[in-house]
Amino acid sequence: MITSELHKPGMKMLSARGLPSVLSGKMDREATSEQREKKRILLIQEVMAILDVNKYILESKGYEVACARDGTEGIDLFVEARNQGLPFDVVMIDLYMHRCPGGPVTISRLREIDTEVRIIVFTDFFDARARTCFPENSSCGILQKPYRIQELCDVVTRVISGQESHPL
Repeated sequence: MITSELHKPGMKMLSARGLPSVLSGKMDREATSEQREKKRILLIQEVMAILDVNKYILESKGYEVACARDGTEGIDLFVEARNQGLPFDVVMIDLYMHRCPGGPVTISRLREIDTEVRIIVFTDFFDARARTCFPENSSCGILQKPYRIQELCDVVTRVISGQESHPL
């Protein structure tokens, strides 16, 4: 189970003992045929432990994962991937990041770039602010923290395949 706990306002802790550090930098410039066949995920999360754990889990399930620590870096990677002809199949983002731009602003900018972008949000709680991130007929999913590994894998599968859409 992946859990986060609020110890102080703005502080999240995650236990990731025993997992290797798997955060990668920018994507390679040239795409191989294997890269084109793998489903690609952009993971935007400012808490390094959560980023590392989710990347490790998703890669172990056969996904290619690129990571960004904030919305600006995420948007840059998203545009770079599209320009290389290797768009992401889904973007996973923490809805309540403290770094600017936050989740809702980043999601809005991603939708300006690609109106068909498939998005999964991580959130501690789902409220009216979260609902604004999901326009009608959008392909999206929600992972309420804490969540289990199987829940993470299931929502990724459903969103990539187009089975989950505007679950509100």
